[in-house]
Amino acid sequence: MSVKLRMKNLAGGKKGLYLDIYHSGQRHYDFLKLYLEKGTSNRIVAANRETLELATQTNLTAAETGKVELSCIFSERKIERECDSLLPVTERIPNDGLFNSLNGDPERLTNAGIKTLKCIGDSFAP
Repeated sequence: MSVKLRMKNLAGGKKGLYLDIYHSGQRHYDFLKLYLEKGTSNRIVAANRETLELATQTNLTAAETGKVELSCIFSERKIERECDSLLPVTERIPNDGLFNSLNGDPERLTNAGIKTLKCIGDSFAP
């Protein structure tokens, strides 16, 4: 799986932030409902900086009905946001059966000319 933060030009000079997600050969989009404003004033620059930080550098630290608390992964600065629902992804289980099977027979790998075997993609970190 690969996830990239992208920007889309919107009316009025705004830019909308969304995630471009590739998984199992399919492309999905997750629009974050976060926007960068057009302008160079100190207020707009500061707001855009906070928005980008929110999109790229936050952890969920608390959740209550109707709101979540996020914190910057570097500064631990807290940000509170309203939300209608929350879907936590709490566990990712590697799909590493093939790797373990192949890695369990080193002689077979050597005979096949395979010098290195590594986990990638969903077999390592789905």
